[in-house]
Amino acid sequence: MNVGADHIVLKLITQQNRVEDVHIASNRTTMAARILEGKSPQEACAFVPLLFSLCGTAQHQAALTAMEQALGYIPSPAHKTARHLLLLAEGIAEHTTRLLIDWAELAGQDKNIEQIRDIRQTLASFKNLIFTESGHDKIGGGTLAPDMTKLSSEFSRLQAIIQSEIFQITPREFADMPNKEALERWISTTDSLPARCLKYWQQEGLSDIIWPITQGLMDFAPEEIALHMDAENADQFITYPTWDGQPCQTGALMRHLSHPFLRQFDHRALSYFCAKLIDLAVMIEDFEKNISGLKQGNDLYHTKATYKGYAQIEAVRGQLSHRVWINPQNDTIARYRILAPTEWNFHPNGILKQALIGIKAASEDKLKQIAQISVLALDPCVACRVEIEEQN
Repeated sequence: MNVGADHIVLKLITQQNRVEDVHIASNRTTMAARILEGKSPQEACAFVPLLFSLCGTAQHQAALTAMEQALGYIPSPAHKTARHLLLLAEGIAEHTTRLLIDWAELAGQDKNIEQIRDIRQTLASFKNLIFTESGHDKIGGGTLAPDMTKLSSEFSRLQAIIQSEIFQITPREFADMPNKEALERWISTTDSLPARCLKYWQQEGLSDIIWPITQGLMDFAPEEIALHMDAENADQFITYPTWDGQPCQTGALMRHLSHPFLRQFDHRALSYFCAKLIDLAVMIEDFEKNISGLKQGNDLYHTKATYKGYAQIEAVRGQLSHRVWINPQNDTIARYRILAPTEWNFHPNGILKQALIGIKAASEDKLKQIAQISVLALDPCVACRVEIEEQN
C-alpha cells in the first residue's frame, strides 16, 4: 500500500491565454495516518515508510521521533547523527534527481539516467553502511555498526560526480556566492546541466514570474503546530493548513531566505531554483562534517513516558509534522496525524495559485510550460498534470 502524494492536478481557467483562476487538487489522502491507529508503536514505525512514496526516510524518522518522545526514549548522539546523515542522503538523492532529470525535461536537455541511478543506489546503500543487518532503525535506535572507511570513500566519489555534473566549482564556493551578479556569471559561464537549464528559462522568460511573499513555517514554534494538530478541527487544519487564516509555504527557499543573492531576486521563480542548488551544496558539506559523529556514544536514555509525542522534521520538500497519542493501558496507538509539506505548498488558495493568476502567455503550450516550471520551482518531488480550460 502506498498513499503518499505523488500527483497534483493543476487546472488553469483562462481567457485568451491569461490565467483568471487556478484550481489545485492533490491525490494525497491526508487521513492516511489513521491506518496506524490500533497498532503498536513498533508496528506503526515499520509501516510508515510503506505508506508514503515521497520522503520515506523523513517519514520514518518523524514516526520514530514522535514515538520516542511519547515513550520517554532519548536516542544517543551517535543515533541522532546516523539519522541526520540518512536524512541528508535522501535530500541529496532527491535534489540531484530533480536537477539532472526533471530540470532537463523542462529545458529540452539530455539526461543521464544511468548516472542518476548510480547516485540514488549509492545513497540508499548508506543505511547498510551505518546500521547492522538490513539497515533497519527502530524506536530508541537500531544497532550501529558504521563502516567509516567505505562510507567516506563512497560519499567522496559521489561528491566528485555531483560537483562535476552540477556545480563545476566546489559546493562551498557556490553556497558562498556573495550576490546576484556572481550567480549570473556562474549561469552564463558554466556548462553544467542545471546552469544550462537556468540560462534557457531566463532566455525564454519562463523564470520571471514574481511570487508573492508568504509566511514561512520556520517562524513558528513546534508546540504551536502540535496544538493545532490536537484541536477539534485538526482534520480540517491538516487538509487545508493556514496560519492566522493565511496559507504558508515551506521548503528550500524558506530555509535559505537570508542568503545574499536570493534576497536580490525579488521573489522571482529563479530564486526558488537557486535555493535548491544552495540547499544541495549545504547538504553535501553537512554530510561530510557529520560522518565522524557516528563514533560518539550510543547509550539510550529514558525519561518518564507522556504517551503523547510530536516530531517536526525538515525534509527536502519542507516541514513534516507527526503527532501521536498512545493508549497507556495497552501500548497501542490511539490517534495519529501527519501534516506533510504538500498541504502547505499546494493549498488551494496558496502561493502557487497566487503566483499564476494574471500570468499571460503567447500560447496554451507556453502557459502549460510556465505552470509546470512553477510547480517544479515550488516543490521538486511532486508530479503535476496541467489542464487548461479556456473561457469565452
